[in-house]
Amino acid sequence: MIANRNKLGPRDINSSRAAAMEARRRMENTGTRPIRSATQNNYQNSKIHFNDRLAALIDRLYHDQHNQLPDEEFRRRTILTLRELARDVYIQMKNDGVITKTTWKDIDDDVKTYYSMILEQKAKECGWNIYRCVKQWAARGLLSDRCRGKKRSTKNDPKINTQLGDDFDIGDLDD
Repeated sequence: MIANRNKLGPRDINSSRAAAMEARRRMENTGTRPIRSATQNNYQNSKIHFNDRLAALIDRLYHDQHNQLPDEEFRRRTILTLRELARDVYIQMKNDGVITKTTWKDIDDDVKTYYSMILEQKAKECGWNIYRCVKQWAARGLLSDRCRGKKRSTKNDPKINTQLGDDFDIGDLDD
């Protein structure tokens, strides 16, 4: 299905915990999740969120191009842009019939690669070379998050979720 996974260029950026921690230290807010300050939290034991990894990637790509690090607002806007592109690819996946009731982990690896490459191409067109990520970690993470977010929202939507708990009382229907 996929002839050349490296058609956009070489993949030379690994997902690094150390780089994500440094990106978090540099700015307290790496996107959607505020974090505790250094005095409240030992960063070594802190969980690395995907937004921290995206922030480190943005820092690296921006630094490679401009020889300086981006400011917090630029980083936040870029993360939102990448998530919007992932939403567009997710919609394409739905329209193509890939997303039905399956979760991201149930999708065939070649299909994940195909749609990850589409996302990488869209990001490249916007000036972001996320195709440089080894094993497509950024594109796959963005799509995985998007699929997970949709699953959560439908699970909690009373119009969609028809599973009723034991304590659910429908009331008297004879009125």
